[in-house]
Amino acid sequence: MDFIGLIANIGSTVTLFVALYWFYKDRERNYFKSELPGNYKIFSGLKSQEDTNALHHLTITSTTSNGWFFGTMEYSEIFKDPGTQSAGECNFIGKIDYSYRRILKGWVARLLNRQSFHPLEEKDSASFHGTIHFMSRNDFDVSKTSWKTFVIVQYSIIHYRHAYRLKLYNPSNDSYMQILSEITLVNTDRVPDSTFSSNFDKK
Repeated sequence: MDFIGLIANIGSTVTLFVALYWFYKDRERNYFKSELPGNYKIFSGLKSQEDTNALHHLTITSTTSNGWFFGTMEYSEIFKDPGTQSAGECNFIGKIDYSYRRILKGWVARLLNRQSFHPLEEKDSASFHGTIHFMSRNDFDVSKTSWKTFVIVQYSIIHYRHAYRLKLYNPSNDSYMQILSEITLVNTDRVPDSTFSSNFDKK
């Protein structure tokens, strides 16, 4: 009887761990499928022209179940004659790390500090980190050419998931792209704002 009871206890424990594993994997898949994609926008300056007013529009169009994502980045200076404005567009590929450790760390930090949750006071400990590679083109044969050949610049990124914001910082090198060395965009699909729905929005 003791042996049968032991087997039953082990089976219950294993079942619990399997259920927890699939619960967290389901949350991870939902994050990559539903939370990360979208249109991220912000009005800001351009590199070496911080007094300008430009609309930056980063669109994450598709994701994989293990954290890779794809999309396009556009930026265009506004309130200037069309013939004199700065503009640019490129593709990108990125990778973000879904971290249970960071989720737990953020929860424990709020509990110990007795801080109430507020999405616009997002702490770095509850966010996810990764990298994004801006590319000059995306129409090449991957069996013959390395994608790294077409990388213009790489940024580190932080996705403040509860604030629906994406921060780009620490570029790997200088490039012809006019994006600032640090910029944070808001997911306007999640946080609608009439400012981003104006006639300046090319979407």
